Amino acid sequence: TEQSPSLQLVLLLLDPTTRRFELLQLEFDSIRARVVDIIAQIPVSVTEEAIRKQQYEGVIGEEHELKDSSVRLADFCKEKQVLVALPKDLSVKECIRLARPILNDGEVLKMLSKGGFDVSSWKKKEAPPAPAAAAESTSRSLPSVKEAAPSSAKESGGANAFPVIALLAIFAIVLQAVNKFVSMPIQVGVPLRPGAKRSKCGLIGYIPPQVAQHLPITCENQFLEVGVDGTVSVVDENGETIMLMVGDVCASDDCVEGLMMEEDGSVYVGGKKVKTMPVYGGNSDVTPWPFEQAPKLKIKTNS
Repeated sequence: TEQSPSLQLVLLLLDPTTRRFELLQLEFDSIRARVVDIIAQIPVSVTEEAIRKQQYEGVIGEEHELKDSSVRLADFCKEKQVLVALPKDLSVKECIRLARPILNDGEVLKMLSKGGFDVSSWKKKEAPPAPAAAAESTSRSLPSVKEAAPSSAKESGGANAFPVIALLAIFAIVLQAVNKFVSMPIQVGVPLRPGAKRSKCGLIGYIPPQVAQHLPITCENQFLEVGVDGTVSVVDENGETIMLMVGDVCASDDCVEGLMMEEDGSVYVGGKKVKTMPVYGGNSDVTPWPFEQAPKLKIKTNS
């Protein structure tokens, strides 16, 4: 019996609480494979524990519609396509909102373009296409591009060094992407679930003080914490509260858990609109951090 042609895909998996993500390159039988076969690969292939333990409803394709576990890949997939896994209890709309910034990140675009994967359906309308020349310097994080190693490496004896260089490049790209999302301010339409935590200085903010004092670090860090009790606080490096938003805890299924900023600037916590935010220490600046744009609430300064 003639073997069915293979179908190569990239699957984006993300944790909406911690903002961590992973990209998996997968290969399936183009005729017989179904979405359930993709979901089955997650617990055996993902390294991030929070992402590995999540339950998934299905995947979102280039048409931005949910495909459940029973759907055949051949019915909606094409070669070199990027799919997004939908975590349980997360809406398709929210998942797309979280996935788009990741798939529009410059380094991620270079990495996927190098492997020939199509991300056009996930690009922002205003985003220009990635320059073809930039693909030459991208990291080799996808197995399908390993054959692109220069032939001169055999003559120079550098072939043994290539895997190390590739791994370092992959690590640098992932580190940069994680740092970007850890430090991302509150954005319109992007919910922050209870338990979410952000650092103004990114990953640097998690360096122990006894180590940081010996490094050339000039960033004065702040942490944004979304509590499970219906509060959202911003604290300084010493744990002192700088800003505080008091909302509620969701009591209905249609309520957006945690913090949500609407297009008009209104801020909701647990479905309750926040009208006043006390600010301690005299500095009432709330943009560009922790808010990307000015929120529609009263800033009450306390000394």
